[in-house]
Amino acid sequence: MHVTSSHLSDFTEAVGSHFRPHEVDGPDRIVGNLEARHFGKVGLTYLSYGSEVAIKTDPLEGFSLLQIPIKGSSSEPGRGGRERFSLQSAQVLGLARSIDFAMHRNCTLLITRFENADIADTLAALSDNDDTARTMMAMARCDLASPAGRSLFSQLQWLSFELEDEGSSLARMEAHCSKSLLVSFVMATVPSLSKQTTRLPTIAAVRRVEAYVDEYFGESITVADMARVAGVPVRTLFELFRRYSDETPSDLLRRKRLEAVRRVLVEASADETTVTDVAMACGFAHLGRFAQYYRAAYGEKPSDTLLRRMYHS
Repeated sequence: MHVTSSHLSDFTEAVGSHFRPHEVDGPDRIVGNLEARHFGKVGLTYLSYGSEVAIKTDPLEGFSLLQIPIKGSSSEPGRGGRERFSLQSAQVLGLARSIDFAMHRNCTLLITRFENADIADTLAALSDNDDTARTMMAMARCDLASPAGRSLFSQLQWLSFELEDEGSSLARMEAHCSKSLLVSFVMATVPSLSKQTTRLPTIAAVRRVEAYVDEYFGESITVADMARVAGVPVRTLFELFRRYSDETPSDLLRRKRLEAVRRVLVEASADETTVTDVAMACGFAHLGRFAQYYRAAYGEKPSDTLLRRMYHS
């Protein structure tokens, strides 16, 4: 979906049909631009008016919006004046709160839509707090300067690039990418998740995760999935791996996937399969990073491994 307009009323109607009807206060003549793409249940939208505008509407129903000013800034009324949002700190809209914010001159927003049910499920998996509804009500600001926030923004940039590429194999990665985005979003928006502490279980929890990864490495596994298998919050899972393992949960998953790819490539024929097919089947969503990891682990490109059998046969 791509909409441009120089008339505020026409553009407001188009934006309203995409999100929900709303009021916009601004000049009649604007340079409005809306570009929207969908990836499963996650939606990415670039929105700009070219002028300063104030936007108000009732709470969103069933979904929430993460608004990142990738150019300029936005703001909302706060107790001590207006609270500004930027590339360091983004705004979260729609969790049962009325919407009232301003896009300042030359502001461009990258807006990501998440379904509230998916946010709740992710929050429940990451937290040992049973009151997910109250936690969601407090989600108003996303810390993009935090490790999770930087990861989230990096994923959104990559996803936006892939969605523009008609030849992308992105459809194969939908479940993995959606889960990863949700985990990063929730971690960056709920500061208490990084502060949770709990009594550490035994090494048996780590062994359960290892067995789970051995069986399902080709699926769209996230750290949150591994934490569920271990029966602990994500932060505790990392503490368990620091205590009982020489690698992180992500390192474990990557190693198991690389080993699986290696086994297949060593025995496969280049006439019957491709590196891309094998990597995707073993759970790698980003082929460029996969190639880097493979070369670092085995000292050669995956294509070299695949071709060696042909040369030696």
